[in-house]
Amino acid sequence: MKKYSKYIISLFVVILLILSISASGNDPFNKLKTIAQLVRIIYEKYVEEVDMNKVLNGALRGMLDELDPHSSFIPAEDLESIDEVFRGDFEGIGIEFSLIDGYITVISPIPDTPSDRAGIISGDKITKIDGESAYKITQKDVVKKLRGPKGTKVVVTIARAGMEDAFETTLVRDKIPIRSIASSFIINDDVGYIKVTRFSNNTFDEFTGAINDLQDDGMKKLLIDLRNNGGGLLDQAVKMVDLFVETNDTIVFTQGRIRGSNSI
Repeated sequence: MKKYSKYIISLFVVILLILSISASGNDPFNKLKTIAQLVRIIYEKYVEEVDMNKVLNGALRGMLDELDPHSSFIPAEDLESIDEVFRGDFEGIGIEFSLIDGYITVISPIPDTPSDRAGIISGDKITKIDGESAYKITQKDVVKKLRGPKGTKVVVTIARAGMEDAFETTLVRDKIPIRSIASSFIINDDVGYIKVTRFSNNTFDEFTGAINDLQDDGMKKLLIDLRNNGGGLLDQAVKMVDLFVETNDTIVFTQGRIRGSNSI
């Protein structure tokens, strides 16, 4: 049986080489035909049964990896968990993260959450979850393993730049509020401070509410802290900036090759 499997795999490699040669031109539509052929061959001829949804999602991620760092493929099953970051709350450890080079990379710990209280910082990489490798983990599995009921524990292994050895920390999950304004207060007699951690659905309303409160306290100058802001919804950021610039000034513009993508 092993010998038979080797022959099948060898034949499969030969087919891939033939397809690679046939796709070596510069016409992208020829390559699309090759991709379609390859999908059919994997589905019908590969030595073992394959989860085609997983294979095709991997192909889509691979294509977008060749673009800019901000273009990524989000499977339908992961979209709900991403959307909730911009609208509500959840129970978990409290980090904003991205999958970079196969590792869970902390963009920012959410203030006053288990991760923040444990000293996790931006740039930390979570290499293990409860002792199991987290290398090349999917977005869906990150959510599945790190979120959970309030009061439950999870052990994460952290690799940090400048530290030779990784270290473990135990986090007790908690309810994580999704707030855009982490803090706002008067620094001295007339200088206000507002820390904005993300741009979500309610950021502009939270921001103007904080400004009104600070003005009631005598604020005449304002310091806005955007450090470790993980980004988010463009329209919310634009509305914030619009409070501080002249009406006719251009804040930002988008440009693309499809109808309706150019706007100011």
